[in-house]
Amino acid sequence: MEVDRLKIYKTLAFLLRHRPDVGHLDPDSDGWCEIEAVTRAVVRLTRRRISSGELLRIATRDPRGSFQVRRGHIRACPRGSPRAFRGERVPDILYLSGNQDMAELALQRSVLELSDGAGLRLHVSEHQAWLEAHRQSRPLPRVFYVDASRARRAGLRFQRSKKGIYTVARLPIYFILNLREGFGIQASAGGFLVDRGSDGIPRVALIRVRRRSGITWEVAKGKMEIGESPADTAIRETREEMGLQVPVKVVADLGVSHYGFTTPSGNPRLKVLYLFVLVPTDHPGRFSPASREGIVDVAFFLPEDAVKVVTHASLHRPVRRLKKWLGSDQWKSCDKARST
Repeated sequence: MEVDRLKIYKTLAFLLRHRPDVGHLDPDSDGWCEIEAVTRAVVRLTRRRISSGELLRIATRDPRGSFQVRRGHIRACPRGSPRAFRGERVPDILYLSGNQDMAELALQRSVLELSDGAGLRLHVSEHQAWLEAHRQSRPLPRVFYVDASRARRAGLRFQRSKKGIYTVARLPIYFILNLREGFGIQASAGGFLVDRGSDGIPRVALIRVRRRSGITWEVAKGKMEIGESPADTAIRETREEMGLQVPVKVVADLGVSHYGFTTPSGNPRLKVLYLFVLVPTDHPGRFSPASREGIVDVAFFLPEDAVKVVTHASLHRPVRRLKKWLGSDQWKSCDKARST
C-alpha cells in the first residue's frame, strides 16, 4: 500500500471506528455514514485530493475486510469477525453501576475497568443500575450512561448473561456519555401518524429528512418545551414538521427510546425519546413539510414497509411495536370508534 493510500486508510479507520465527530460525521446506530460526507472529512484531515470512487477502492480492496459498503454508505467492521453485527442486538444505551471514586479514576486513566480484572456489569434498566449502586454501599453512588451502540461499532464485545446483564472487560471514557465534557440530556417526543387507506388498511406517515450523513426516513419528533407533556410535544412537533392542518390525537403510547449522539459542536448527548401513535381527527389532506428543518417529504407507508424504510436503528424497535399494535384489537377498537 502506497504512503498516501496508507494515510487515507488509517484516517478512514480513525473516523469510522473511533472519532466520527472529528470529521463532523453523524453515523446511524449501526455505524453507517454517507460516503460523500466521509470523503469530505478524509480530504480535510489528510489534505489530499481524493474522490469518493478512489476512497471506495481503498476501502473495498483492504485484504482484512475492515470496511463494509452498501448503497452509498460505509461503515467500519468490528475488530475480529464481521459477524459481530449479526445476532441479538445490544441496546443502544446500557447503564453501569458505580460511584464517584470510579468516575475520578476513569477520568485519570481515560478508561473504566475493575482492578480485579472482573468484567463490568451493565444493565438495560437505569432503575436496576441505581438499585445495584446503592446495594453495594459505596460512597456517592453513580450510574454511568454507556453508548453501547457506538462502543460495539468500535469493536468492544458485550456478553449477555441469562439474567439479561451485559458484561464488557473495559470501557474507554469516550463511550461513557456522562463522563465526557459537555454532556447533557435531551428530552424529545414524537409521533407515528396513522390513517386508514381507501382499502381499509392502516398506513404510517413518516418524514424524509436531509441530514449531514444523508437523507433518511424518520418519525416526526422534537425537543420538549418547559411545562409541556411528552404527548403534547408529539402532537405539536408532528403537525409542525409535517405541515399538517387538521388536529391530531394520541391513541397509544409506544414507550421511550434511549440513544447517544453528538451535537454539531461535538458535545455528547443522551437522547430520551417518547413515542406515540397519533391519528388525525379528519382527512389529513396535503402535507406542507417544514423545509427549513431539512424535511423534504412526507409519505404514507404500509406498516411492513415502514419497518424497512426507517433508517435509524434506534427507531427499529418502536416501529416494530407499532406494526404489532396495528394488528391488535386495540387498533381495531380505536379505528371502529373513529368511523362511527
